[in-house]
Amino acid sequence: MITPHDKYRGIPFWAWNGKLEEQELREQIRSMKKMGLGGFFMHSRIGLDTPYLSEEWFRMIEVCIDEARRQKMRAWLYDEDRWPSGAAGGLVTKDEKYRIRFLEYNIVQSIPKPVGKGLQAAFIIELDSGLLVSYRPCQASDKLRENEQFLLFQEKTGSPQSWFNDQTYLDTLNPEAVEQFVRVTHEEYRKRFSSTFGNLVPGIFTDEPNFISHVPGNTLPWTGKLPAEFRKKYGYAIEEHLPELVYPIYNQDFSKARLDYRNMLTELFCNAFGKIIGDWCEKNNLLYTGHVLCEDTLANQTYAVGTAMRFYEFMQVPGIDLLTERWFIFNTAKQCTSVARQFGRKWRLTETYGCTGWDFPFMGHKAMGDWQVALGINLRCQHLAWYTMAAEAKRDYPASISYQSPWADEYSYVEDYFARIAAALEKGEEVRDLLVIHPIESFWGRHVPGNTLPENFSFIQLSNELLGQHLDFDFGDEELMSRYASVRKKRIMINKASYRAVLIPEIRTIRASTLELLHQFANNGGKVFYMGRVPQYLDGEESLIPKEKYADFRHVSNLEFDHLLSPHVRHVRIQDHDGLEITPALYLLKKGSDFQTLFLCNTSCYFQTEQMKMPMVRDRQLAYPKAKVIWKLPKHYHLYQMDPHTGKLHSVPQVTATDKGISFPCPLEPLASRLFIASRKPLNAKAPLPRPVQQLKNASVLPDQSRPVSLDEPNALLLDMPQAKINNGAWQEATHCLRLDSDLRAMLGVRPRGGSMVQPWCRSKSKNPKQLDLTLKYEFVCKVLPKQDCQLALECPEQYEITLNNSPISAKDTGYWCDRSIRTLPIDRRLFKTGTNQLLLKSKFDENTAGLENIFLLGDFGVKDYAIVSPVKSLKFGDWTKQGLPFYTGNLIYDIALPEGV
Repeated sequence: MITPHDKYRGIPFWAWNGKLEEQELREQIRSMKKMGLGGFFMHSRIGLDTPYLSEEWFRMIEVCIDEARRQKMRAWLYDEDRWPSGAAGGLVTKDEKYRIRFLEYNIVQSIPKPVGKGLQAAFIIELDSGLLVSYRPCQASDKLRENEQFLLFQEKTGSPQSWFNDQTYLDTLNPEAVEQFVRVTHEEYRKRFSSTFGNLVPGIFTDEPNFISHVPGNTLPWTGKLPAEFRKKYGYAIEEHLPELVYPIYNQDFSKARLDYRNMLTELFCNAFGKIIGDWCEKNNLLYTGHVLCEDTLANQTYAVGTAMRFYEFMQVPGIDLLTERWFIFNTAKQCTSVARQFGRKWRLTETYGCTGWDFPFMGHKAMGDWQVALGINLRCQHLAWYTMAAEAKRDYPASISYQSPWADEYSYVEDYFARIAAALEKGEEVRDLLVIHPIESFWGRHVPGNTLPENFSFIQLSNELLGQHLDFDFGDEELMSRYASVRKKRIMINKASYRAVLIPEIRTIRASTLELLHQFANNGGKVFYMGRVPQYLDGEESLIPKEKYADFRHVSNLEFDHLLSPHVRHVRIQDHDGLEITPALYLLKKGSDFQTLFLCNTSCYFQTEQMKMPMVRDRQLAYPKAKVIWKLPKHYHLYQMDPHTGKLHSVPQVTATDKGISFPCPLEPLASRLFIASRKPLNAKAPLPRPVQQLKNASVLPDQSRPVSLDEPNALLLDMPQAKINNGAWQEATHCLRLDSDLRAMLGVRPRGGSMVQPWCRSKSKNPKQLDLTLKYEFVCKVLPKQDCQLALECPEQYEITLNNSPISAKDTGYWCDRSIRTLPIDRRLFKTGTNQLLLKSKFDENTAGLENIFLLGDFGVKDYAIVSPVKSLKFGDWTKQGLPFYTGNLIYDIALPEGV
C-alpha cells in the first residue's frame, strides 16, 4: 500500500506531436516513471512528423513497448491520428464509400429541375412561429398555397477537411466503414504486437467517436442503409416523416418518428463502432477504452451519439472526458460507472485535466480526481504530456504533464495519493441500491435541432439532489434493461447489479418492457417511485396503460427523498452539526464479505444546474469542522482510517454505535478527502490522525515585506512582437510573430499553420519552394545592464543569422530551456547596452519553414514593463508577475525567518 503497483497509477495522453526519435522516447518514458505514472497512451497529436501507421511509426511503438517493459510500466495504444477516432488520419476515408454522410435540409423557393443527385425527400410545409403546422410530400410540379414553403432533404457526403488531412470523418453508422478502420489500424497493431496484448500493451483508446463530426449545421445524421434498417425495425418509412425531425410540431410536443429515428441512429452507431471494435478487442485480448463525444447533457448526447450508456456495453474499460476545472459533469460519470457496474467492468477511465492551463495547481489535480473517485471512476488518463513543444504543438491544450512543467519532479506525490486510493478501493462490490431510469428516450421524442428543453436541466437537478442527499444510485438505460434486466424476489437485476428500489423521473414515454418489469418488481414487494406526471406515451405512442401501471407505484417529490427513499437505499449520512446532510460532500461505498470501504470528499461548493460553470478550485472554500458520518455498519466491525498521503492505517476515535449503525466525527476542511476501512477482524493500526486545525489560539501575521528568494532557473524576457523586413523592403510595423507567420504564408500562396492544419507527416514538402528573404527585428530596453552572460532561447536557431546591437551571437548550442525543442545560445553580457537594444534574426522563409514562434532572453535580471531591470532577490507574498517575474517559468523558494515560538 505504501508504493502501489503501476496498474493503479495514471496513464497520460503522451502527445506524439513531432519527429519521433528513439532516444527521446526512451528518456521521456523514464521521466514519466520518476513522476509516479504507471504507463502512457501513445497518441498522435497536432504536429506529428513521423508518417502515421508507417513502418517507422511501428518501430517507434516497438521502442516504447520495450522501454515500458524495462521500467515496469504499460504502453497503451491509441487508435487515431488526432481525433475523433475513425478516419485513421484520412487513410480510411480516402475511399469515398467510407466517408461520413448526412441529410442536409433547406427551405427553398422552388424544387430544382432536375432535382439533383442525392435528393432524399421533398415536402411542402407550413410553419407558424417556427412550429410545424402541416407537411406533405411533394413533386417538382406541385404549387404552394398561402403560408407554405418547400423543404428539401438531400443526402450528402462530408467535404474534405484539413483536420482529417484533406479527407473526411468516417461513416460510423456503416459497419463496412468501421471494419475498414479496424483493418487499417487495429489489425496492423495485431500483426506486429499481439504477443504483448493483455500485458505490456493492455488496451487501446478510442477518442470521441460520433456521427456528426465536421458537418454543416442544417443537417441530420444519415447513412445509406438507414432507411431500409428503419423500415425493417419499425415498419414504416422515416423518409415520410423527415420534417418532424427538424421542427417542433404545432400543439404536439412529442413525436414517435423522432424517438424511433434517434433510437435507430444509436443502434447503428453502437453496433458498428462500439460492437465491432469491442468484439475485436475482446477476441485479441485488448481492453477497449476511451470515451464518446458529448457524453454529458441529454441534448449533447442526442446530437452526437444518441446515448453514451449503450456504447459502454462494448467497452472493457468504459471512460469519460472531463475538460476544465469548472465542469461538475456528475451525470457523465454516473452513466459510465452505472454500465460498468452492471456489466462487471472493474476499471473506469477518465480523460481529465484537459484545458486547465499552466497555472493549475496540485490541489486542482486532487480535487478533480477526488470527486470522480467518489462517483466510481478509478483510472486517470491525464491530459496531456507533450513529446515536444515545437511549433504548433505548444498550443495544444496546455499544460504539459511532463518534464516541461517545473513541478514534474514532485508529481509522484499526486500519483502516490491516487494509487493508494485505487488500491484500497479495488476489492469489494459497489453499494448502490437505487436505480434511476434514464430519461434520454423521452428527450428524443421532444428534441429538434437548436432547441433547449427543460429536461436538460431537470436531469442535472435530479442527480445533484440525490448525490447531495447521499442517496447514491445507478442509471438504468431502458434499451439495456430490455435485454439484461430481470426481477429476483424483491430485487431488480441489470446483468450483474441489483437494486432494492427504482426511481422514475418525470418522463413523456416509457417502454412497454420497462413498465412490465417494474410492475412485476412492485408486485414482488420492490419499491418503485415516480416523479412528476405519468407518461402519456408507451413506446412513443399515446396510451393509458402507463397510468394504469403507475397506480402500483408511489409518487415522490425531491423534498420527500430522505423520508421515502432512505429506508430502502440509504447506507451513509454525512451531516453537519445541525444534523443536515452536507450537500457538497460525495462518497463511494464498497462492500466485501468481511469488510467495507468508504471514500468521501468535500467538493467545497454547492452543486448547480450550470454544471460547466462551477467555481475554480482555488475559490472552493466551504468547510465543515464539526461534520460527522453515520454509517450503516455491523456493530462488531472495527473502523480504521487510511491516509492516502502516506498509505498508513490509523484508528478512528470517538466511534459510537447507534440504531442506524455507527457514528463518528469527520471534520472536513476545504477540498478534504477521507478513506475509511471497516473490517470484521482487527487490523494493525497507528494512533488516530491529528484532527484538522479548527481554531487558532494564537496567530501572528507576518509583516507585508519583501523576503529573500532564490530562483531555480534564469528569469525570462518574452520577445514576441517583431518588426519584419521582407525581400529588402521597408520595415513593417511590429506584429505578433504568429500573425506575421500567417501573413508570410499568404504571400507565398500556401495555407497557414494552425490547430486544424494538415499534419506535417501528411504534407508533401516542395523541393524548390518559393522563398522570402526575412529579417526580424526585436527591440527591448535595458534599464540595468546584466552582470552575467545571458542566453537566447528559440526554436530552430540554425536557420537564422543572429546579431545583438550589430554584433553576431554565437551559434554554439548550450542546451535547452523548458522544452528540448527550445534551444539556447550564449550571449556575452558585453553585447548589451543601456537603453534600446536591437536583436536581428535573418533567414530564408518558405512553406517548409517550421514557423515563427516566441523567443526569449534568459538571464539573471528582473523584468518590468518589458524592460530589463535589476535581478530579483526578494519578493513580497502574492503576484510575482508584478515584481519582476512576469515571464518566469521555474520554481522559487522564499527564505522566511519565523517569529520566536512558532
